[in-house]
Amino acid sequence: MSELATGEQKNSRQVELNLYTGEEYFKAITADIAQTLPGDRIAITTFCFEPADRLVEPAFNELLAAADRGVDTAFGVDAYTFIIDYEAKSLGPLYLPLPFRQSSFKRRRTALEELAAKPTAICTILNKTQQLPQRLFKNPLAGRSHLKTAVINDKVYIGGPNFHRTDRLDMVVGLEDTETADWLYGLTTRIIEAESTAAVLGDQDQTRQVDGTTQILIDAGAPGQSLILDEAYKVIDGASTHLYVPFQYFPDHETASHIAAAYSREVKVYPAYNHPAKNGIIVGFMQQRAVSRMRKILPPEFFEGELSRSAPILHTKAIASDRAAMVGAHNHANHGPKLGTAESELRSSDPNFARMVGQKILKQIERYKEPIVS
Repeated sequence: MSELATGEQKNSRQVELNLYTGEEYFKAITADIAQTLPGDRIAITTFCFEPADRLVEPAFNELLAAADRGVDTAFGVDAYTFIIDYEAKSLGPLYLPLPFRQSSFKRRRTALEELAAKPTAICTILNKTQQLPQRLFKNPLAGRSHLKTAVINDKVYIGGPNFHRTDRLDMVVGLEDTETADWLYGLTTRIIEAESTAAVLGDQDQTRQVDGTTQILIDAGAPGQSLILDEAYKVIDGASTHLYVPFQYFPDHETASHIAAAYSREVKVYPAYNHPAKNGIIVGFMQQRAVSRMRKILPPEFFEGELSRSAPILHTKAIASDRAAMVGAHNHANHGPKLGTAESELRSSDPNFARMVGQKILKQIERYKEPIVS
């Protein structure tokens, strides 16, 4: 079940925030899409896409059915989906047209082409033109769209799950609000139509006020800047009693320094991060090096947050303190901003929501490591 918090009022509107795990999110949007009628609207952005995934397949089938019955449907997938496939250990057609190990790419392209052929649908690959040379010859993650959003009529979802690898531990925040949905639907459909985040966002990060305590933050993807990361630092720095900090990848020096300062203030920190083996050989080796370096900055108890090797991959992108919380797609480290990454996140200073996020994080991780006792 999802969890509910109530935000402050703005213009007599009360915005309720719901929290979902990754699996709950896919079940929710699958049901929402199934209920749409002709003339309704759907706009979804994702970084990765795999139509054969256990939870993605029913959601995407409902998306196809919605477009068939006249629902305005927009779906945007980052070019990374067709640059590399780590599971198949193969380069994609946007990188090199190899004659082997292409079945996953063909399956993805066929699904997207099927949706794009619907009269009321638009389906595009994002950031595959202007950014592609940098992505091919420098880093396939450079200039990516890491936006993970869904608008279904007046419902808005922002979080970390991709339409791919839905077996990971994840988190999404949802709300229902016409003004917010109008704004995000307009923004994401323009990006999908332009096939580019930069063409629409330029170099300006954006803040959308939802109510008195809640904002949606959008990183434009300009290299070297990130409004979301700046706000994450503020949440960490503002913690007075407790702080929940889950990471897919081990935090970098800057983020670790902010967390170390929280320890110095005697804040109770609840850390979690993946075992190095969960991130592959290269990234896992880099993580082991990072852990060694950060032992000079972080206290020993932080390293008790490593999850077991048998745990599902931790993909939750959230931070929660006693005063505020953030849920979205950002890794809360400077790796992505250095490369230039468009990101989406929700921030709230409602303490009830912050408590709810913290409890959700703890519930996700507690079975995969030794319990942390306050």
